[in-house]
Amino acid sequence: MVTVLVLSLVLVGSTIGFPLAAGVASAQETNTTATATPTSTPTASDTTTAAACEDPSLPQMDAARLYAPVQQIEAGQPGRIEGGFDLDNQAECPVVVEVRLMVQSGMSISGGSDWGSTAAGMVSTEFTITPDGSDTEDIAANVYSRNTGEARVDAEIEYWPEGHPEMSQNLDSQRFYFDVTEPATETTTGGTGGGSDGSSILSGLSNLDSEILLFFLAALAIVGMMYIAPKLGFDISK
Repeated sequence: MVTVLVLSLVLVGSTIGFPLAAGVASAQETNTTATATPTSTPTASDTTTAAACEDPSLPQMDAARLYAPVQQIEAGQPGRIEGGFDLDNQAECPVVVEVRLMVQSGMSISGGSDWGSTAAGMVSTEFTITPDGSDTEDIAANVYSRNTGEARVDAEIEYWPEGHPEMSQNLDSQRFYFDVTEPATETTTGGTGGGSDGSSILSGLSNLDSEILLFFLAALAIVGMMYIAPKLGFDISK
């Protein structure tokens, strides 16, 4: 059986992998030729900004707040935490912002702000705000709980000039309370995404193209016949 599997993989790889590799190499070569552009020359403003960021001052935020617009949690509706962040007009350097949310046992956080589990019961998201940005950076998170009653989420905000984490500043921590009338999870509310209730909730399914699967099975059958038929006294060449 091991021999059959090895021969099948070799046959499939030679039939599919080599043409694909050749096609990718050809596409990369074509793309490199088509997209070649001259190297841009740094402008005076770029040079000034780079020099200022080598020795930045403590950044000031025009906006850095979190709030909970939805504090009722039930099976069809998670709780909600949102936030908005914006730099002071006098800022010269990009600023990195990290938001951390800590939850109790049985709770989880997910949403559209790329939340990732960093420790047991904690998720965080990190983003960069540029001085020339005209829009506020918005974040959001859904709050779920498997237990009814009062649920609590603690929040921390830390920010620093890009490349200078030693200059980080922490805002006062915040605490949000939610009233859970029914257990709510990503499944019961139809939500998706990563979260943390002491471990990451990750989901990802790999889909295999049906045609490739059928080809692989056919190749496996052919190789199996070639290997087994002579042992049974059959001459498949006739």
